[in-house]
Amino acid sequence: MNRELIGTDRIANKSIRTREIARVQNMHKARLAKITGRKANARDSTLDMARPHTSTMKHVHQRLKTRALKEERQNAIHHENQDLLKKMARIATSTSDTYTAGGRKDGALNMQILNSMGRKIRLEKISKENKKFLERLVNTKSYFSQAEWDATREEEEVLLARLRKFEYEPPEDSLAATAESGLKELKANIRQRSDDIEKRLVAQSEDAGGSEPG
Repeated sequence: MNRELIGTDRIANKSIRTREIARVQNMHKARLAKITGRKANARDSTLDMARPHTSTMKHVHQRLKTRALKEERQNAIHHENQDLLKKMARIATSTSDTYTAGGRKDGALNMQILNSMGRKIRLEKISKENKKFLERLVNTKSYFSQAEWDATREEEEVLLARLRKFEYEPPEDSLAATAESGLKELKANIRQRSDDIEKRLVAQSEDAGGSEPG
């Protein structure tokens, strides 16, 4: 049997599990039906709504665990601040190319500390700037007004209704008139060239027929 299963899930037989679920539900409905009142300290009330006695215990109000966690966090922050202060004092009192720790010179460790401090300062600065930017976005009022948009739209609808009453007549020098005149001119040129070619062919045939011997 799986010990992690709870309640009716432990019953392997499906029919027995179904009957057990129905029995538990009926018992729950019967207990709910017996409830006659929900007021605290009422004589005819079958539901206990009184304040539990555990709420009067001292440890519930003192919250010793929460207080201990806060103290641990404050101690950890204080310890980190002390370490950071020691590193800054060590960097300030040492030369730029040497770092003494137990009689040993290590310039790479010095540069690593400086880089980590610089990254921390930059991240704090970026976080402050992002916070200020978010506050400005939240507090900035909207520039656009819904009422002005609605009024502008009504004016546009009136103008569109006026324009629909009249048909649009393009000017004489419009694009359509220019295209039509150009097409007529092109057709005339094609017709003239075809006539010239036909006349040449007729003249050549006549010349060829007159030059033959009789």
